[in-house]
Amino acid sequence: MPIHISALDPIILRTDANGKKIAFNISFRKKNGVMVEAQRVTCSSTSGKRKTITIVFPNQEVRTIRRILVMRLNGERVFI
Repeated sequence: MPIHISALDPIILRTDANGKKIAFNISFRKKNGVMVEAQRVTCSSTSGKRKTITIVFPNQEVRTIRRILVMRLNGERVFI
């Protein structure tokens, strides 16, 4: 079932019973149009105006992405 862009935060900010962040898979487009598929990342923060998401890869690489460029979350299509 497709996910509306406004429903991203409850999914990416989930934690388990111990307060540990739950990993997710996300696909997004870079500014140049290249699709990036990130596996088992966690969200460290979202912007105050909710325009960006900061994700942390398993190797501790940190990347901030624009919310509008998210194409898939956990295999489900994201729409605007």
